[in-house]
Amino acid sequence: TDKPVVGTGRFTDPDRMLEIIDSGQLDFIGAARPGIADPFMPRKIAAGEVGQVRKCIGSNRCAIASAMDGNMACSQNATTGEEHRRGWAPERFTPATNADRPVLIVGAGPAGLECATVLARRGFKDVQIVDAEGEMGGHMRWFSQLPGFGEWGRVVSERKAIVENTPDIKFSGSKRLDADGVLASGAAIVIVATGSHWATQADSFFTNTPIPGADASLDHVLTPEQFIVGGKKIPGKHVVVYDCQADFLALGVVQYLQAQGHEVELASPFADIAMRSHSDGVSHALIGAIGAAGGRLRPSHFMVAVAPTGPVFLDSTMSETPVEADATVLLARRSSDSELYTELLGMADERESAGIEALYRIGDCIAPQDLADAVFSGHRLAREIDAADPALPLPALRV
Repeated sequence: TDKPVVGTGRFTDPDRMLEIIDSGQLDFIGAARPGIADPFMPRKIAAGEVGQVRKCIGSNRCAIASAMDGNMACSQNATTGEEHRRGWAPERFTPATNADRPVLIVGAGPAGLECATVLARRGFKDVQIVDAEGEMGGHMRWFSQLPGFGEWGRVVSERKAIVENTPDIKFSGSKRLDADGVLASGAAIVIVATGSHWATQADSFFTNTPIPGADASLDHVLTPEQFIVGGKKIPGKHVVVYDCQADFLALGVVQYLQAQGHEVELASPFADIAMRSHSDGVSHALIGAIGAAGGRLRPSHFMVAVAPTGPVFLDSTMSETPVEADATVLLARRSSDSELYTELLGMADERESAGIEALYRIGDCIAPQDLADAVFSGHRLAREIDAADPALPLPALRV
């Protein structure tokens, strides 16, 4: 055809986009979600600043947020939807009035990294990030290992590159700080971003008391972190995953286990498996792939016990249903790692003596939340770090 040809569909790599245009395969590339993640992508490409492009990860938070509350959001770009409400712009930052204060951020997950990079762009010259692990990333270090979620690792890799190329930010890994370590850090502003972990004990939906046997200290009961990061061995071949979060995560864990050669059943107390991720249609494709690989779904199944021979559920008829399995994986709930913040909060005199003027927390340390919310939390605090009370968000326009 002699007509201009436009193509669209997960074009996220600027180098690949340029290659396709230069080859003549397409005349134009339509990239809606990548344009949400980085509205200035075309300008950066034209300027030869391809490495500065903030690439879309395909989390579809833009579609999900729009469907749920009508306000656009993005896992990569915390300013999305806030241009009018808060007056934010992704590449525009005003100098902070307290930029001379040294800052300590405890935790190098998505929230901590976002906070550090925004603080540096607002003029802070002494930003320390300390993490108990040797690498940056928090829970994204293992989540991005799940099948189909590798691109989510861009949230970390792109911010890691900024940290490593910004002299005003220093990262120290393999260093678990306690309260005394924080007090001795020399920081004037302390931001706790210690994240959360999957609870090793599942609780009953009916009584909110521990489910007998649903304890990941047992050999046949596990959390995703234990076997993906910690190396805990999964006994046997048949695994039941119990999902109380109802989003992408359980689907990724099931596919991870299937790729390891396990026969997997996915049980959930909800009548609709992965219902929180349906708005963009991707979850249906993942569920189809799980079924094609031999997986089985058990919606409306409430766990009431776990035995070495497998979990026991109440099904949709409230009938007790034992399921034979060699191992049970718990995605029951996440628990905030807020102990350090709580301890420091109770040490007002010690903080004053150490010269710590302000103490804040961000991300999952406040409460377990979605990736986009954790990134927003770190960004929001850094944007408003010189407000009268940065712990409280400034008023935003309601539209």
